[in-house]
Formats: sequence, C-alpha cells, structure tokens
Amino acid sequence: HDLHYLRDHREYKLTGNHEKRISSQEWLKKEFSIMKLADVSFFPSPVEINEIIARDPSINARFLPAYLFDAFEKNLRSIRETKDIMFVGGFAHRPNIDAIKWFISTVWPKLKRTQPKLKFYIIGSKPPKEITELQSNDVIVTGFISDAELLSYYNKCRLAVVPLRYGAGIKGKVVEALYHSIPIVTTSIGSEGLDEASKYMHIVDDASDMADAISSLYDDHNSLVDLSKRSRLYCERHFSYDTAKNILNDIFAFKGNKNDYPE
Repeated sequence: HDLHYLRDHREYKLTGNHEKRISSQEWLKKEFSIMKLADVSFFPSPVEINEIIARDPSINARFLPAYLFDAFEKNLRSIRETKDIMFVGGFAHRPNIDAIKWFISTVWPKLKRTQPKLKFYIIGSKPPKEITELQSNDVIVTGFISDAELLSYYNKCRLAVVPLRYGAGIKGKVVEALYHSIPIVTTSIGSEGLDEASKYMHIVDDASDMADAISSLYDDHNSLVDLSKRSRLYCERHFSYDTAKNILNDIFAFKGNKNDYPE
C-alpha cells in the first residue's frame, strides 16, 4: 500500500536518523526485487508510480485504489451541530507520533489563542507515553476505540486534522475522513496522491499558516458545507468498487459482462 523505502527516506531527510537511511536502502532493494518478479504491481498513489517508473521503466506499475466503499451516505452533515477537531491514526506508526508532537508544539498554542474553547481529540491505538503525556482539559487522548465510537467522533467533530510531515502512499485516515464528509486540514504529505486534492481539503505545511487555516475555516459555515459535499462526491468518484472494477477490466481486458465480475 506504499513504498516503504520512500517513507523511510523521507523520515531520514526530516530527522537525520541514519538508521532510517540504512532501512530505506534495504527496503529499496527488497521492493524493487519483488516488483521485478511480478507481471504487474498495483499502487494507490500516482506519485509512487512515477517514482517507480523513474527508477526502472521496465516495471509495470499501475494505479488501483486501496480503499473502497460500497455505500455512500446521502445526508449532509449538520455543521452547526458540530464542534472541536480530531485526529485519527494508530501510534504503532511513527509518522503519526511525529505529526501529533509537531501539531501540539507548534500549531496548537496559536490556534488556542483564536479558538480558546476548542478541544482536540487524538484517536488511535497504542499511544506511547510521549503522546499520553499531552493529555489536558482540551487535548483528549482516547487510545483504542470501537468503530461505533469512532463514527460518533466523525459525526460530532467539525474538522479532521492530518498534520503528517513524512510518510508515503495514500493516507487511509484522509480517505476515511473524506468518506465521512468531515472537512479536512492537512499537509502536502497528507494529501499526496489524491487527484486535485486542494479542491477537497485545505493543504498547509507551515505551522502558523495551519493554525490560521483551521481557525478561519472553523467559523466559515459556507466553506465547511461546501467541503463536506465535495468530500462525498470525491469518494464516490474515486473510491467505489465500480471504480476499481473498471480499472481492472481495462488492465486485464476482461471480456464478460459486469455481472460476471468476482465480488
């Protein structure tokens, strides 16, 4: 679902951790050796496909969405009944730890000056001590929660923030937020690989600019409604089972009718 060598290389460039540089080189050899053995390799991010082809044009790398939905909610969110912001991500994944620490230390203080009543819900399994220590009256670290509880947060929170500074591939947390029609503020890394992402979410990499973007969007009812509508339509267009079936049909030249597709 992503290029491990690219993710580790980006972490090395950001942190200077030489263990990640070595890990990146090892993953590069593994991943390309596997792709050379395959007739076709599917990736959910066009960015990674371009990366692969630039390194080895002989590899048949193709696009296929990794996240698919078979039902789409038609009812619009009631924005005025929502409040606060949320982040979703398991903390066994290092980029999520880095994202939250960066957000709390650089974005959150300025954001609280303009939105003093705001609460931030940090949702995800296995939060380490460095994350649980961030808990306060306005920062709530939930740890693991059920799917039903997660849905309730998507329904009651006004914005989803995805402040990733490194990573690779399409980010599941971003696609899931799009599916639930919750407006998103994220980074270039968070939105990577999503076609025309700036039309469906706010993309900001600077900490001060991110605080300003969240604060202004939070009170902009019309923009929130518009983003919510766009999110649902985007998911229907790009992350449906029909979309995936059509892609596979084009690649493998399946000759049957649509009722013959394997489920």
